[in-house]
Amino acid sequence: MKVTNQNTVALNFSRKESEEKFKWFSDQWDENFIVVLPILNALSSVLTNYFSEGVASLGQIRVFLVFLFAAYFLTTKFPHKNTLAKAVLIYLGFMLYLTLISTNFGTSFNVYLKFAVSYLFLFFGIYYIKNPEMMKRVSVSILVMLGIFILNFIISNIFGLGARSYKGVENQLNFGASGVNLAKQITPILLMMPIILKFFIKSLNQKIIYALIFGGILFVLFAFKRTPLVSLFLGYLIIGLIIPNKAKTIKYFFVLLFAAVALSPIYLNQVLDNFQAREQAIDLSDEENLEKQARYQEFNFVLDSWGNGDLKHKLIGSDIFAAHDYFNLGRMLHTDYMTLLSGSGIIGLFGFLFIYAFIVVYLWRKHLRYKNAFFAYSFAIGTAIIVNFLFMGVSGIAQAVEPRATVFLFLGMLIGFKPEYFNTIQNDSTAR
Repeated sequence: MKVTNQNTVALNFSRKESEEKFKWFSDQWDENFIVVLPILNALSSVLTNYFSEGVASLGQIRVFLVFLFAAYFLTTKFPHKNTLAKAVLIYLGFMLYLTLISTNFGTSFNVYLKFAVSYLFLFFGIYYIKNPEMMKRVSVSILVMLGIFILNFIISNIFGLGARSYKGVENQLNFGASGVNLAKQITPILLMMPIILKFFIKSLNQKIIYALIFGGILFVLFAFKRTPLVSLFLGYLIIGLIIPNKAKTIKYFFVLLFAAVALSPIYLNQVLDNFQAREQAIDLSDEENLEKQARYQEFNFVLDSWGNGDLKHKLIGSDIFAAHDYFNLGRMLHTDYMTLLSGSGIIGLFGFLFIYAFIVVYLWRKHLRYKNAFFAYSFAIGTAIIVNFLFMGVSGIAQAVEPRATVFLFLGMLIGFKPEYFNTIQNDSTAR
């Protein structure tokens, strides 16, 4: 494989973009199914809560279609040689066993399906998204996904649809049926953008992407959820520290800073209003305030129950995903770590964290092996997304299909991409 100088474009597909017309769909039905999954996830997220109980929602239809496709995929195309994929499959089998022995099988199985679906997307990404063309097709779908979220926000405010922002906010905004929690899905998509931008060299395409990024950041600011806000900042900080081209990082920082200042009249008053309305909830130094927050309380009683439980409860937990019955609560646990410790014990929680760590190590080894700028970006962004997930796990994301499904598809893409699809490899010494 030929190595060229630093000015060589890292991805051959970027060069061909101006010569060949991009095709979003191919003649392979299974590839096309993978390509449209992010859009299906987006539509499910913004529309499912509009469906009445007893009616099959778009989210339920999505889960059914994914499992139907997974049955075909696991029996014909599962990446058996990939160690990470095998480890995830074993973990899902263990969690299924815990579901089958749960005293509340109906609840446990219903949540398990959502929990397992997201990991299936990791398999799909590893197997199907191996070349630049497929990566670009999926990137287009992720951009459309972000566009759907922004359009949903705009339409919701025009027609007054869905949940509104917090009490005490002077100019309340509407966030659609999904509410402010949609910020949890937008945040990791924003962290993907440094990779996605590499597939679009035309000025108009890049301007559209920057507009989507700005719209996504505005949504996160207006939603003013603590975990998405902090995890977005941490994610971009990690990317900036790891990627090889520090000069470009500094350049983008000042460009964003200038844009933030120039456009501040659009959002500043609303953000300050949100901050004032949420100030008491943000003040974690107030013990009385902490005791009012359910997540703080669940840390206490779950850890107490685990510490006083028998060996079986310590190792594999009790009644996976049905903690509200186990603890006689009015709601499910809102923290991933307490959900898994209570329902699957130390083994289940360790397996959950092990998969995240495995992904980071996998991308790190790939970066070290090929010493290419693209893989340096993959490692940086993959690490930022995992940190994003670990932080958002405090507010609970494991018991829903999104945001983990689309993110796992993207991470599977970074893991599965094969360097032999490079026509030329960028010999960037700063990536070493």
